[in-house]
Amino acid sequence: MHAKNPFDAAIKKDWYTQGFNAVPLYLGLTGYSGIVMKKQLGYGYSSFLYHYQNRYGEMSYLNSDLARLWGIIKKKISERPEYLRQIRERYMFGIKKNNTFYLTLIPARLAACSDDELIRIFRVCCKAQVDSVGAAHLVEIIGTEVEKEFRHKLLKAVGRSADWNMIYTSLSTPVQQSFLAREESELRRVRTDTQLAAHVQKYFWLQNSYEGPVQLSKRFFERRRKHRPAEKLSYAEVINKKNTLIRRFALDRDLRSLIQIIDFTSQWQDERKENILRGIGYLGIVVHELAKRSKVSEELIEQLGTHEALTLRSIHQLVGMRRTLGIRIRGSYFFFDGTREYIVSGRQHDRMLVRMTKRHQKVAAYDIHGSIANGGSAVGRAVICKGLASLKNVRKGDIIIASMTRPEFMPALKKAAAVVTDEGGITCHAAIVSRELNIPCIVGTKIATRVFHDGDIVDVRANHGIVRRV
Repeated sequence: MHAKNPFDAAIKKDWYTQGFNAVPLYLGLTGYSGIVMKKQLGYGYSSFLYHYQNRYGEMSYLNSDLARLWGIIKKKISERPEYLRQIRERYMFGIKKNNTFYLTLIPARLAACSDDELIRIFRVCCKAQVDSVGAAHLVEIIGTEVEKEFRHKLLKAVGRSADWNMIYTSLSTPVQQSFLAREESELRRVRTDTQLAAHVQKYFWLQNSYEGPVQLSKRFFERRRKHRPAEKLSYAEVINKKNTLIRRFALDRDLRSLIQIIDFTSQWQDERKENILRGIGYLGIVVHELAKRSKVSEELIEQLGTHEALTLRSIHQLVGMRRTLGIRIRGSYFFFDGTREYIVSGRQHDRMLVRMTKRHQKVAAYDIHGSIANGGSAVGRAVICKGLASLKNVRKGDIIIASMTRPEFMPALKKAAAVVTDEGGITCHAAIVSRELNIPCIVGTKIATRVFHDGDIVDVRANHGIVRRV
């Protein structure tokens, strides 16, 4: 496959990039929903660019796609205010079907099925992973674009007062618990071994990521149960504060609508993440059996491209791909142009990496600016978190600097004095969790992970959206 021309054109475009602990199979299938949503909604993304190396991945959206699609969504909401709710109901119908299917994925049953049946189940699980996002892929569009409009209109309505940051944060804080906070709340109520076993079965997927499933034992939850951390955020207070501010400033219909969209989208994004992580858990069970059956390691199967996974026909075909998959482990680029998937690895990957690195190195700054996700200030040691291994370096009072945070960051986030991310907006995971933990957070800096280094002493002034090296 000649991928030179598509990649040459792709890397010159203006991309919005999110970073994850990731391998191609799990992140690629999840991201593919942005392409197939065209069939569901009549509009969707035109292309995606991925880079994987050392079990860390970057998924890039075209900024032009985000702006274009937000225009479409905003128009549909204005024509039909219940539009997002109706899309979510259709999305949840598919999720319920997949959850019913997941209940059949018992390891003993998988071990007893034929090779052909195992491959069929693998393909169904891959499709279910695409569906775990499905039409909810429009959440990225809203999350990145609505903030700009909301901030602009809110400034016009209330002015740049001394308590501007409090107003902005309060009005954009979700009024329901995240699934992480809900799990902790439920864990605090566990009293018996039977209740603990049920909790483990319900949340076995809790620390999964795009890097793959993590097997959580009963002991993992038991240790956390003993600590039973207190809740730091009262949602009744959040609702009351939000309503008080709306009345105080007599916010108009447009602003109230944006506040509702932000709240709805934040909750849907969190719900979607729960479905993604659960799906990865069940797909991982099938991958484990497929690896045993084919003698192709799980690490190699995880290098499958989206099209390859969705169309895999036999174990013999998988075995024949072993050498190609092995080359991808060192690093690979994937590009979707809406109809085809292009993949480069080996020397082609190395050449592309040099070109992309040169583009990134043009960026340098002293004061880094971003969006306020939660106010406050902190000074501490920077820890650049680009993989699960780096999370172990986080100590009490450190500043986490990451491309994006994910649920698997949670143990480290509880130690952090502040959080800074390259990407994300007011509906992103870092924004939601920082409010629940009540720690300063700045998102959307674009370049923080490329400017700062492990061990730097940084000053986070979240009230002003500024991060600087001391």
